[in-house]
Amino acid sequence: MLSSGTDRGLDGGLQGDLAVLQTLTHVGWLNTQQVQALCFAGYTMATVRTRLRYLEEAHWIEHVRWRVGQSGGGQFWNITRQGIGMAERYLPVRVPVLLPDLGRPSTALERAEWRIGVVTRNLIVRLILAARRMALLANLDLMLSPAAWPSELATPSHQPDVELVIQWHPPTVKSGTWLPWSDMPGEAGPATRYVIYVARCSEVSPLTLLMKACAARKEQSAHVPVVVLQEADRYGRIQEQLRTLDLGGISLSTWPTLEAGLLEGGWHTSDGSAKQATL
Repeated sequence: MLSSGTDRGLDGGLQGDLAVLQTLTHVGWLNTQQVQALCFAGYTMATVRTRLRYLEEAHWIEHVRWRVGQSGGGQFWNITRQGIGMAERYLPVRVPVLLPDLGRPSTALERAEWRIGVVTRNLIVRLILAARRMALLANLDLMLSPAAWPSELATPSHQPDVELVIQWHPPTVKSGTWLPWSDMPGEAGPATRYVIYVARCSEVSPLTLLMKACAARKEQSAHVPVVVLQEADRYGRIQEQLRTLDLGGISLSTWPTLEAGLLEGGWHTSDGSAKQATL
């Protein structure tokens, strides 16, 4: 039987098992490499796979038996309803709980959505790992959109792919096993909400996303919309279009520039009142 995550007698492996259950309730699913980085730092991949098999045999997590291309990052894992029950029983689980549909993608559009999900989760993993090794932030909360397969004729979704709520001050170096959802709620300080939209390559133009993000920015003062372009060659063209529209307050980026600014701790605004991705 599982014990409380605060018990002193827990070994690192069992703490990792509990971290897997708690993490998957918040991010819906991860691939094996992402699980290793977040929950089993310093463990070999063989050990990580063994621990995941134990959790699968207990019916607390499950994996799909297919991959999304060579860059898919290995097997995908998600929590089961039994696993959510265990996490709620032994760990402080905050809502919402994601129960994703890990159905096999059957079209190019669905495979592209899966890849976006992988890259989005890579960004979250990088942010957490960066906070473990340097004084980057005080607290982090996030919300991921549940997977929903778009049809070939569907209009582009205006739902953000991920929302990051970051309290930057006072920045502290987190422990080597820190996870944002393992923190007990403390005194809330000023925070900035980063609403990240990933522009789909199938769209004629991501300007609809930009306008949606701009509208959300005007509604909330500490609200920073970021639109990520998957194709760098679209950057200059969209920048030209932005100059002809009143769409101020939007950060336009590509994945490499967003991650570079993140890993260097370069998120800031000109007046220093809040941090924003340097793009």
